Amino acid sequence: LLELKRLENSRYLIQDEYKKYYSELTTIVRAYLEEEVNVSALESTTRQLIEKLELLRDAGELNLEEETILQFNKILKTADLVKFAKSKPPTNIAENDRVVLEEIVTKTHEAIPEPDEEELMKREEYLLEIARQKKKKKRIQYGIAALIVVLLALGSMAIYLGPQTFWDTISGNPTKKLLEKEWVASTYGIPPISLESPEVLLRENVELSAEEKENIKEQYTFEYSNPDALFKIGTTSTILAKAEEPDYEITLEQILKDLGEEGARNLITKREEFTTRTGVKGVKVFGRGTFSLPDSDDTERGRYAIFMFGGNGFQQVIVLTWSDEDPYAQEIIERIQNSLEVKTEA
Repeated sequence: LLELKRLENSRYLIQDEYKKYYSELTTIVRAYLEEEVNVSALESTTRQLIEKLELLRDAGELNLEEETILQFNKILKTADLVKFAKSKPPTNIAENDRVVLEEIVTKTHEAIPEPDEEELMKREEYLLEIARQKKKKKRIQYGIAALIVVLLALGSMAIYLGPQTFWDTISGNPTKKLLEKEWVASTYGIPPISLESPEVLLRENVELSAEEKENIKEQYTFEYSNPDALFKIGTTSTILAKAEEPDYEITLEQILKDLGEEGARNLITKREEFTTRTGVKGVKVFGRGTFSLPDSDDTERGRYAIFMFGGNGFQQVIVLTWSDEDPYAQEIIERIQNSLEVKTEA
């Protein structure tokens, strides 16, 4: 829903870029369906997607009303006309389509039946089996690739790079190396944020705008990133200009905007309460999306997690991003999350 609301303030319609507007509009909803309803939506045609939703409804797996599916079908067909026939609907229709899709996403979320205990057990077994298959497939792929490289280029590469560097090149994994490093426990900023990490976070000099300076007295930002692995740890401690509670919604909107400017797209957003080991309560916003790879037009599926804490006159934020299919990165994130501690006074 946050991604759809962000489109409300985009300049696509003002700049007459209806194709981009409808493309992003429908991609957001398709990504949501693929994530939450477990239906192949991103690669399906409009007709195929509607038929899949109708089958799920008829099977009792998605309690959507016929009118809701008809509305979705109508908007998808409008998007197809805009993208392939260069159609240009009135601006008010385009804006209304976004509003209707927000309602459809909400209704779809409410239409997903709560799984019973048996379904949860089957789903867990299925996910474990998929994970085992992926790991097995990756091991086979890595083994074949390594064998081909060794057979074709062992001599020349070993001489050019040296034996140890050559081996590290074909078998190394940046996040695996991070995981196996000697970790450090450090405290960052005021009010302090404490966590364990494989590398020390470095201070970032962030220039505040005039508008931000009106609301912020002091701000401390620290970061470590490995762009090749889509891996980043960031902390920001903020002392507000006024002794008032922080607005998490404004903070979240800015963070998602920053991720978008860095190339993140189709972010699925979930939210839950988070409590540190010492009992400090905060908010955790997390999900998946598509992230840009450095120095390339390629993208990769990734994950993100945002932790927000605060009190009267201060706020603490931790932002983590990592590759979706990297088991080492997932283990690193869990360890960082379990080590998080914040002071509840500015």
